[in-house]
Amino acid sequence: MQRIALATSVLLAAISVAPVSAGVVTVTGPGAPSPFTQISDAMAWIAANGGIGDFSVHATAGRYDPFEVLDNATLSWGASPGVIDIGGNLRVRANGQMLFELGGTSNSAAPTTGLVDYDTVLVDGGNALFQGRLSISLVNGFVPTLGDSFQLIAATGSVTWDPATAVLDAPALGGGLSWQVSTGPSTFGSPVGYSTFSNALFVTVVPSPGAASMLAIAGLAGRRRRD
Repeated sequence: MQRIALATSVLLAAISVAPVSAGVVTVTGPGAPSPFTQISDAMAWIAANGGIGDFSVHATAGRYDPFEVLDNATLSWGASPGVIDIGGNLRVRANGQMLFELGGTSNSAAPTTGLVDYDTVLVDGGNALFQGRLSISLVNGFVPTLGDSFQLIAATGSVTWDPATAVLDAPALGGGLSWQVSTGPSTFGSPVGYSTFSNALFVTVVPSPGAASMLAIAGLAGRRRRD
């Protein structure tokens, strides 16, 4: 299990009462300035300079003001799988991108200690609207298996995956497996002393459509032989 810095863990452990605090946010791209303290400030600079190229935004794990991932921006965070907590709404625009690193299957401590096996976003006090590209990379030699499910975004409000524009960009899986995006009730629930997370966005490893069809056909043939 990956461990983020102690200072960040202490910060996340006080999520329910602490004010939004600043992290270290760097922007890579044409003419990008020195580090920012808020992701929202970095996005504002990109918006003001949006005609000169695409930008990569990287933030330390921690708690931030609400923000939108812009159409020409890609957001990642943490030195290894980690947690960012957003004090308000999150929107990823149609041509924006968020990168998630998966290094294992557990993130149950995301709202409390911040110790996680994969990148997690907590939308604490607002809604999440995902209209852009959700990109996944596998780290630390991790290989997902059938049934593995990853709660990537959890919110105290609603979580929406816009099927008209949102896309999943994930590495191919062998063995007749594929990825599936879904939304539903958060598994975090209401940790004692912390916010209540009601809804979440999940990515799950499932049989690929072709493999599922073959299994169904094989099952049907087996029943017919038994009959």
